Amino acid sequence: MDIQVKKLPKSQVQISVKLTKEEREKWEKKALEKLAKSTKLDGFRAGKVPPKVVEEKIGKEGLRVEALDMALPEIYYEAVSENKLQPITQPKLETKDPEEWELELTVDVLPEVKVGDWKKIKVKKNKIEVRKEELDEMIERLRAQMAEYKEVKRAAKEGDRLEIDFEGFIDGKAFEGGKSKNHPIVIGKSQFVPGFEEQLVGLKVDGEKEIKITFPEDYHKEDLQDKEATFKVKVHKVEEINLPETNEEFVAKITGGKLKNLEELKKDTEEHLKKQKEHEEKQRLDNEVLSKIAELTTMEIPASMIKEEVSYMKQDFEQHLAQYGLSLEKYLVGQKKKLEDLEKDWEKEADKRVKMRMGMQQIAEDEKLEPLPAEVEERAQKLKPDAKGEELERIKGRVHYAIRAEKALDRILETVLK
Repeated sequence: MDIQVKKLPKSQVQISVKLTKEEREKWEKKALEKLAKSTKLDGFRAGKVPPKVVEEKIGKEGLRVEALDMALPEIYYEAVSENKLQPITQPKLETKDPEEWELELTVDVLPEVKVGDWKKIKVKKNKIEVRKEELDEMIERLRAQMAEYKEVKRAAKEGDRLEIDFEGFIDGKAFEGGKSKNHPIVIGKSQFVPGFEEQLVGLKVDGEKEIKITFPEDYHKEDLQDKEATFKVKVHKVEEINLPETNEEFVAKITGGKLKNLEELKKDTEEHLKKQKEHEEKQRLDNEVLSKIAELTTMEIPASMIKEEVSYMKQDFEQHLAQYGLSLEKYLVGQKKKLEDLEKDWEKEADKRVKMRMGMQQIAEDEKLEPLPAEVEERAQKLKPDAKGEELERIKGRVHYAIRAEKALDRILETVLK
């Protein structure tokens, strides 16, 4: 068998195969033997049809197709093994000459990855500190959790909590997401579109008003950005908010008796805020390093890898929309977009993500950062304790690469933050 491998752009290879006459006859004989066992013909017992009769029944072309189907896995395995290829997709087959069994297989392979000098990356770790204003704000949030609400008949003022119905209109037409009933809102907390809350001041229970606002240029819904809107509002309830004093009773209630006084609460809150800031800073550093690794990574990315990454991004986006009660279909209608347009927009980010992932794996390989079998086993068991057999092995494979990437990231940070 003659096997020739040719490299193509975008990390594809073309495998050209030509079998000798003897090899073709060998596979045709195997195909006949297989068919003879499964073919049923009147006058013959099951599995006892002579090969010659089977050949006459299915014809030369039918026999060739059956023989090729049987031979192809072995041919492909031999080609991949001999040339040390790492396929990442199923091969596409084209038969150049059916008579002579001249075949051409095209497949995406794992790309060659090169990472520039990552040791020259420069990142600066920010100093972690909790400012007095942040601590005071958190204590106020805790007070708000223990607040008491008293209904009042007077006109609403800043600091009051209201329950309102509202419906928004742009150019006289109601827009999606602009309507709510019995919606709680605290005047002055900036929970709504700028300019909305201030116009609630002075309203009483059962009071109605038309509120006019302009959506900010950076509003999270693109179709509403910089648009003028009118909201029809009706007030159902006005409540005065009474916050508790920050005494020992308050501290005991908010901590379930674990802390005794305000000083202890402030110290505990400060430690919590510090840990949160440290976590956020670690995420920021990680993201900055990963972005720089993507810039330093060069590789020919197969279209299949970009397509797969876009598919993951689509799944993540659908989950994100679901949190707001939206489906992808509704989002696309609202944005006046097609799914293909959205996927096209994601391709640049997908390219970056693939480079980040492959770059980190290459660094792990260069630095010989391999996880211990016990590490892989432990995390795999945590992910899915009841997994067995092939499923468990697949999970272990994913875990193996995840730990390698983590070790690579730690090594980079250890080096560039010195």
